[in-house]
Amino acid sequence: MYIVLGFCVSGLLSLAVFPAFYKRAVRLTKEAIDATNPSTYAEVRAAQDQALARHAVEFRRLERRLETERDALTAQKRQSGELQAQLVNLQEAHAADLVSLRTELDVANAKIEAAKAVRQDLETAKARIESMERTLAAVRNEAEGLRRERDAKLGWLPPDDMAAASTVSSLEREIAVLKTRLAEAETRAASSVLLRPELDQGNERAIIANLERQLIDSEAKYISAQSDVTRLTAQLDFTSGARAGQSEHTDNELRAIQADRARLKAELHDRDRTLARARTKLQQLQRDLNQPLLADMRKELHEIVQAILASKSSANAKAGTANKNSDMAGTAKPGKSKTPRRGQVGAEQGVDVPNKQGQKAAEVPADTHPVPSAARDLVRRVVNAQRGAVTGSAADQTASVSAREKGEKTDPAAPKRKTKQTSPSQPAKKMGVA
Repeated sequence: MYIVLGFCVSGLLSLAVFPAFYKRAVRLTKEAIDATNPSTYAEVRAAQDQALARHAVEFRRLERRLETERDALTAQKRQSGELQAQLVNLQEAHAADLVSLRTELDVANAKIEAAKAVRQDLETAKARIESMERTLAAVRNEAEGLRRERDAKLGWLPPDDMAAASTVSSLEREIAVLKTRLAEAETRAASSVLLRPELDQGNERAIIANLERQLIDSEAKYISAQSDVTRLTAQLDFTSGARAGQSEHTDNELRAIQADRARLKAELHDRDRTLARARTKLQQLQRDLNQPLLADMRKELHEIVQAILASKSSANAKAGTANKNSDMAGTAKPGKSKTPRRGQVGAEQGVDVPNKQGQKAAEVPADTHPVPSAARDLVRRVVNAQRGAVTGSAADQTASVSAREKGEKTDPAAPKRKTKQTSPSQPAKKMGVA
């Protein structure tokens, strides 16, 4: 009962208080709506002006950002144009350098081939000279045997043979001079080859391979630099965001490209110097090998051989004339005396016996003249001496070249040994012995 009564009283009190709470809620809601939403024309105009001002400020801020971005894009495009211009210049410079290197390499190859041909001609000439020397040695041996056989029969030479001997002595001196000149020419040719180890066949191939390898390396580096520049240009075109960092990176890449370009130029300059040195050495070798000294030597040697053969034929003719005279003297008067004359007996036995007029009847065989053998003996001795001198000088020059390449000082005794070996006193001594 009391519970129901209390419930009814509380319901009546809530009904009495509820209108006051409702009115307050309505009032607060209305005030909030009036505060947030303009209700009059002035408030609506003020709200519109405020929105316009706010949007104008935002629009101006966006315009400034757009101008900044446009300036940055212009700077990047300018840098891209400069890089492209530098790329074009680098391409043209490297293309010109590559063309010049290829041209110089072709010229060097042509000169090397010419030097090889000249060297082959020199080897052929040396082989011909050695063959002639062997022929002269064989003829000398044959003449030496005939001379010993003649010396066993005869005791001295007639006056005509003395004149021929003096003529042959002059010819021997000329042969010695010519052999000396030939040895000097061979020495110069050997020294020109020994002092230029780069011109050896293996070294020539190594130099050409090295130059080609360096050329390929430079082309690869040039292609790598071109790809780097292309990559940087693409980055400048497609990355407009990080301007400061990209600009610094671009500057670093540009400096690296410039350093690579300077390095490539230095390498090209070094190769130009190497090719110039090789070209100079090839020209020097060609000038040394194109001298007409060897041809003159061969011609003079041929003339000397012809002169020796002519002197030999004249000596044979004189010997035949002497034999005919002796035969006619022996068979002139057979009826007066049955015993042979003293001169005839000596002539038949191969002994020199004077006749009544005080003359000798000397039988000289046709092929036993001592002049060719003495000349050939002297030639052989002079050639052997000159070969020894050339061998010693070539060895000394090889040692001096090796010392110069290693940065050491050359032996001062080498020129003395060369001078001693190539001294003209040795041919003079050998001529005296002959």
